[in-house]
Amino acid sequence: MRYWKRERLRNHREIHIPDRTTDDGDVAVGMDIFASGENIADMIMTADEEQRLRARLVWALGRLSPDQRDLLRRVYGECQSLVSVSEELNCSRQAIQRRHERAIRKLRRYLTTDFNKIKVH
Repeated sequence: MRYWKRERLRNHREIHIPDRTTDDGDVAVGMDIFASGENIADMIMTADEEQRLRARLVWALGRLSPDQRDLLRRVYGECQSLVSVSEELNCSRQAIQRRHERAIRKLRRYLTTDFNKIKVH
């Protein structure tokens, strides 16, 4: 049973790219919609870009409340389930799920703001 659950979760995390039909009626492999390996150098993030993204993420996480940061750390950093977090905090899973959704919405809002207008010390 554990194997089945683990495989089901792994399968949900994977992205399935279906084959597509061309204008001629031929079936094209779904992976053909991606650029060839020639452009891979353009997609590699420079150290400067990575540093800016890290600064932006640190700034956005700093805007969250300590409880929200702790919840996100538990769920994403320590890979705890919402159920285990709710048991540790002695509250319902639904309450933790609402807190999680609220924290993610807030984080997305901060990450989509114009970061160039914000001064980071």
